[in-house]
Amino acid sequence: MAAVGIIFGIIILLIAAFFVLGWIVPLIIGLVRRKQGKSCTALIVLGSVWGVMALLGAGVIGLGVYAFSMAESRWQTEEFDPSAYEGETAILETAHKGNATLVARVGEGESYSFSTDDGSFLVPADVIKPQSYSITAKGDDGKTWTASWWFYSAQNDPEADLTAVDRGNLDVGPPIIVKPSRRVLSEGRQSIDVSFTDAAGRSVRLSPPKPPVIQILDASGAAVWSHKMEYG
Repeated sequence: MAAVGIIFGIIILLIAAFFVLGWIVPLIIGLVRRKQGKSCTALIVLGSVWGVMALLGAGVIGLGVYAFSMAESRWQTEEFDPSAYEGETAILETAHKGNATLVARVGEGESYSFSTDDGSFLVPADVIKPQSYSITAKGDDGKTWTASWWFYSAQNDPEADLTAVDRGNLDVGPPIIVKPSRRVLSEGRQSIDVSFTDAAGRSVRLSPPKPPVIQILDASGAAVWSHKMEYG
């Protein structure tokens, strides 16, 4: 399989090189034929148009690679190391007193990843702007669940200013509210949806160890329909 991948990569590179540099051949042939006094307009036009297209294509690809590298560097984070941090630090507490991970931008600077086992993060004493937050906890059956939040600078996104305090709170985490909804469609069909939010109304993604099962019960409590949520 590795050899096939290498061969495929070489073929792609050859095709790309032909597209980028192939215009030189008809252009040179055309110029040589013109110098010899022969008809060569078509070759010169072909080489010129091909060269312009190759230049534009290379520019678009270059801009795409640059944009991708900038986006990747923006979302790449490093684990915060308090021993290597030269500024003041503070404690940032959350509602979940257990295992959690926080990715946040510190002030107007870089983003860091913070981890905790008890819900208290050691962070720089600055304005902490969360980008993502996730917690793990075990259910009654002993299986581990993960709850995740993503923040996009919306109005109700949490933020903590620790510039003047040594301990603060981040308003994110449990309790998680599970809300089912039902919508009647045509021809007797119904649409059922389940949403997960926190107390502030922010969307939460729950990841169970295995697909959950949704059941519909009648007035007596008997299950009249069930569905394994394998695909969401």
